[in-house]
Amino acid sequence: MSRNSQAKKARRKKRQAGRAATWIPDAEFTRMLDDEEHLDTLDAAIADIDEWLAPRGWVLDGEHTEDTGLVSWFYPPSAADVDDPDREPVTRIWIGLTEDDEEVLLEFGCLLVGFGPDDELCVLDPERFADDIPVIEAYRPGMPRPLPG
Repeated sequence: MSRNSQAKKARRKKRQAGRAATWIPDAEFTRMLDDEEHLDTLDAAIADIDEWLAPRGWVLDGEHTEDTGLVSWFYPPSAADVDDPDREPVTRIWIGLTEDDEEVLLEFGCLLVGFGPDDELCVLDPERFADDIPVIEAYRPGMPRPLPG
């Protein structure tokens, strides 16, 4: 086996080992989309998350959810006066699906109030989602970045 092949296998093994528990193989995901029961399960999971977030002050953002294909929430208590229209006036979180050549992943992300196009988005670990929400809610512009990109 060549060095390039060994390196490629090592990178792939590392990527697969570091994969979140939410990974869904592409073929399985396609089958799920064709199966009403799985769609109902996905809808129920989103409803459960919304049920948990809403009492904390988060609002399901129907406009961004429909336009982007993501399920998105914003946090009105984080609202700030932002002079630059390219900067985010409130903190947002989202759940979406991403895919590459081989797999489909469930992705949790965050855009903090005051962040703009040059700022790196926060990627949330699904296993730590509940722990990260209070940190995200407490963030205000000018504070140190609370989560890694």
